[in-house]
Amino acid sequence: MKESVLDVLIYLFENFMTSEKIDFEPESQEISIRLEDAGFETNDVVKAMQWVLELKENVMAVASNDYNSSIRIFSVDEQFKISPAIRHTLYCMERDEVITPAIRELIIDRVMALDLEEVQVDQLKWIMLFVLCFQGQMPVQVRRLEDVILLDSQNGTLH
Repeated sequence: MKESVLDVLIYLFENFMTSEKIDFEPESQEISIRLEDAGFETNDVVKAMQWVLELKENVMAVASNDYNSSIRIFSVDEQFKISPAIRHTLYCMERDEVITPAIRELIIDRVMALDLEEVQVDQLKWIMLFVLCFQGQMPVQVRRLEDVILLDSQNGTLH
């Protein structure tokens, strides 16, 4: 038995996505069946596919906004779910140009959409990787983030 919607998303990433493109349509019943066959609960599969559909919808909305000169202030709900360590990680990824301000907003939106009390750094990195791959426009950033995740898993450290 798998544990959460995030587990479903990680499975989707590992089995249906590449750095260049998405190999699935979230509306696909075939994907849902394959996820349930892999041992995921139907409820988690439905939530994960909804999460992906909302990401797909939000990609266009965020792309049309200019966040380059803005300062990000986190709401009370966001501060509760997104700890100072996570906010720092987002800031560092943006500062190092792994993510853009617009992508940061997508990541925050997708973090808030998950049923997690407080997101952990390793969970955030998977969410960032998923969002970047979904964009399909930044293979260099995706590879850099993949390297960070792989390095962390091999060394047992988090950046």
